Amino acid sequence: MLPEVSIFVGHELSTDDFVKEIEPLLEIKFQHVPDQDSSDFDRYEFGSETLLMILTKAIDFENDGDMNFEDYQYYIGISVLKFPNEKDLEQVRNDFAHFVFERLKATGQYRLMMTYDLQKKLDEFCPKSVTAH
Repeated sequence: MLPEVSIFVGHELSTDDFVKEIEPLLEIKFQHVPDQDSSDFDRYEFGSETLLMILTKAIDFENDGDMNFEDYQYYIGISVLKFPNEKDLEQVRNDFAHFVFERLKATGQYRLMMTYDLQKKLDEFCPKSVTAH
């Protein structure tokens, strides 16, 4: 399986409200997957035959170099499950991750950081009205 592309989102909405806000924006419907031990670990999933997107609270991430994970409340992980043409797997994942990032960025409401395998920062956006903690 290819490494994930992850998008970290800074926003103060509750997880349920954040999901409700971005579903129409992304034209998708998340499925709630509750954690039996703690609502802090609840997650939301969107899946198709080829892609899996998971949204959770961004907890247990530590800052690393210029990647300030602790400034973000939400984590969105995007993975490719399968694709008819295996050589296109990475492109499919990257295209979908960029679609999500650009849709969120276009609202001007969210602090965003996109990473590859949590190791390399691919892009970042900070609205003028929002500053990092």
